[in-house]
Amino acid sequence: MIRAEAVLVAALAVVTGVALGIAFGTGTVTALGRTTPLTVVVPAGRLALIVAVATLAGLAAGLLPPAARPGSTSWMRSAAPDAPAGAARLARTARRQRH
Repeated sequence: MIRAEAVLVAALAVVTGVALGIAFGTGTVTALGRTTPLTVVVPAGRLALIVAVATLAGLAAGLLPPAARPGSTSWMRSAAPDAPAGAARLARTARRQRH
C-alpha cells in the first residue's frame, strides 16, 4: 500500500510540475513573442524521461525503510544529537513538564 501511494504521489507531483512548467513556459514565450518572433518547443522525450525517473524515485522511497521510527527518540536528541550536557538537562525538564 505504501509503495503504491509513494508512486502515485510522485507521479501526480511530476505530472503537475511538468504541466505547470509547460504552461508558464508557453506564457513566457508568448509574452516575449510580442516583440520578436518566437516559437514554443516542448522536448517530449526529455520530459518523459523526467516523469519516469521521478516515478521510479517515488517507488524507491516506498521500498526503502524509514530512517527512524517516530517516537523512538526524544525530540531534543533528534534535533541536536551532538549537543552538550545542557541539552540533556533541557530534555529532562521537558519530560517532567509533559507529565
